[in-house]
Amino acid sequence: MEKEDVTKLTKIFNKPVLKPMINERYCFRLYIAGTTPNSVRAVKNLQRIAEKYFADNYELEVIDVYEQPEQLLLENIVAIPTLIKESPLPVKRLVGDLSNTKKVLSSLGIFLKNKETHYKKLHSDW
Repeated sequence: MEKEDVTKLTKIFNKPVLKPMINERYCFRLYIAGTTPNSVRAVKNLQRIAEKYFADNYELEVIDVYEQPEQLLLENIVAIPTLIKESPLPVKRLVGDLSNTKKVLSSLGIFLKNKETHYKKLHSDW
């Protein structure tokens, strides 16, 4: 690889991500348990986050484990609600009602601007 190729790649990979790359569509599966309070909050929170940060560049499948209990075993789901981000890679799993937007975005690898207008990666304690 030539030096200028390495320089271009370095610039690309060190750039903070505010929106997904053009051809990278986010695919989410959210496992819920009917209309329990945590499940309802998780659906609402994920829809809000997805609309704000991923615009029309995402797919969301909501799976109610009361209606499809076999999915628990197929996907090794041990807690509800569980979010699985299938793409872009790497696959990520998050458990909870997704109410902490910063933790959700951090876990998904999204960067935001801080108050000093420098970019920083949000830290997750998951």
